[in-house]
Amino acid sequence: MTHEISRWIKKNLVTRYIKTECPERRKCLQALEEILDNEAPEDMESEYKAHIDQCWSCFQDYKLERAIRQLIKIKLERKPVPDKLLEVIKTRISESE
Repeated sequence: MTHEISRWIKKNLVTRYIKTECPERRKCLQALEEILDNEAPEDMESEYKAHIDQCWSCFQDYKLERAIRQLIKIKLERKPVPDKLLEVIKTRISESE
């Protein structure tokens, strides 16, 4: 019993917190980008989420990328373009053509 507990701890806790590079890092980063852009198929998203439960490196990438995107959303504020400015821009574009 003690050996089983020790093996479980090693498998689920110790290896999770050791910073190791994911052998499929490039594939995982591509999946992460598609997931966060809401362009990933459902099966890709579920596979990735299962993967980050086991891969500490990819879990950290996920948390960091998500935090960066949330910060950008907070800092970027959508403001309507004044009609006058829009007309000036359209006029200049048409003049340059």
